[in-house]
Amino acid sequence: MKKLLVTILLIINTVANASCLQDYTLRKDELKHKATLGLAKNTAIATGSTGAFTLGFGYLLWSPGPMAGISYAVGAIGWGVPAFATVIGIETAALVNLAKSKKLIKIIEQSYSGEGKEFEAFAKKVIRKTDGAFSVDQVANVVKTADSEGKLCDASLVSSRKQRLFKKKGKLKHKLSSKKEMIKFLFL
Repeated sequence: MKKLLVTILLIINTVANASCLQDYTLRKDELKHKATLGLAKNTAIATGSTGAFTLGFGYLLWSPGPMAGISYAVGAIGWGVPAFATVIGIETAALVNLAKSKKLIKIIEQSYSGEGKEFEAFAKKVIRKTDGAFSVDQVANVVKTADSEGKLCDASLVSSRKQRLFKKKGKLKHKLSSKKEMIKFLFL
């Protein structure tokens, strides 16, 4: 029991000092902010633009009688549907990126203990892609080493396009490697 407690404390201390895990957590917080406040902002923009287009289209085609109502309806439908479809697409992308970020954080955290649902699935995928060249323990060691050395968050394990964007813009999202890039650059 004492050995288990010491191991858990060692893992917590190691994870707390890991620099890349902190960067991934910051990115997760950015995505959470984008997904929640972005919905309100994008909905307001879509509603405002739909209203403006509806009024403009209705004024442009305004004629006395029942045609005025039809022109306003056509304007609302013609602009409102694409505007709200765009909002739904943007929010879906933000939520998918948030889920991927959370999964990657769990993989890094669970690599320190060598067990856990997310890490085991990741290790299984690595073993399958490398035709059994790595064991689960070796996968855990490679991820732990890359995390402790800062390779996961210094733009050295990302695509050349993301490296160029990081050098140009310096954004956090361009320097963090994804699960796909981890497999490509660490194991293949």
